[in-house]
Amino acid sequence: MLPEVANAALQPVIARANIALERGQAASTIDLLAPLHRTPPSSLTRDDEWGLRVMLVESYLLQGDLAQCARSVSVGTFRKVRRKLLGKFYQSR
Repeated sequence: MLPEVANAALQPVIARANIALERGQAASTIDLLAPLHRTPPSSLTRDDEWGLRVMLVESYLLQGDLAQCARSVSVGTFRKVRRKLLGKFYQSR
């Protein structure tokens, strides 16, 4: 029950960050999401965590900060995601 409450509390912040990102305001998006990214993973659902990471990566790319972009997604995580995406890609052919 507690994670559902936490996720509901995060939705307004994520919505504001998404609006800022759509407007090209990468710095505002990072300011809103960076504290959430540092929270313990157990307080976020997997979908929320990935959505947060994707928005942070896009924001860092808009700023041209590839180092921060890479730090937002760990190497191990990137490899897992890449395997899943490539597997889905080859299955669809």
